[in-house]
Amino acid sequence: MTEAGHEWSSPAGPAALAWLAGPWRRADRAPQADDPLELFRVRLGADATLSLASDPHLVLADAASRLRAALGQPGSSLQRAEAELRTQPQDLASISDGLVELWRRATAPARVETWIGEQLCLVSDLGATGPGATRIDAAAPTAAIDLHRRAVAAALRTRVTLVHAARSTLELAATILAFSGPGTAALALPLAWRFLHDLLAEHAAAQGK
Repeated sequence: MTEAGHEWSSPAGPAALAWLAGPWRRADRAPQADDPLELFRVRLGADATLSLASDPHLVLADAASRLRAALGQPGSSLQRAEAELRTQPQDLASISDGLVELWRRATAPARVETWIGEQLCLVSDLGATGPGATRIDAAAPTAAIDLHRRAVAAALRTRVTLVHAARSTLELAATILAFSGPGTAALALPLAWRFLHDLLAEHAAAQGK
């Protein structure tokens, strides 16, 4: 079995993390005490293309305009979802916890590793504000250094995307409330969360994920 060229692993988390992973393949680790690390790993010579083609950032940026279009369209999937949600009890605490978790993952300690075969040759530690220390094997080739630089940039972009996803959900909820009135207050956040999930799932399917 060929090993993934670019993988993001962390303690098990929300399913939405896979849709927000961008070029990274998600792999959950079993949660353990004192194990908050978000680990991004690339391998030189494997399928390590860190393309932005699958970046969900554009989906988030376009979500507000697509929501407004759906709100004004009779019989839209958004209206059907609203009708369905009205018949089901909504766990607002769970959704709020999910948004907080996205934010926490964006600022948790992270590490980017670049490997050549079974040899770890570059490591960068990331904090809440950006890259920290980088350790380089003296024998690391130029190609590995360049790949590592791009991997760090991709990891940072994924972390920013997590923040954008949480913020976009709240903005969509505010739009729904403003458009539909106070009668939708209890549904605005669940509906925004579902709408954004549908867009991200659609995007992931288009990328073959």
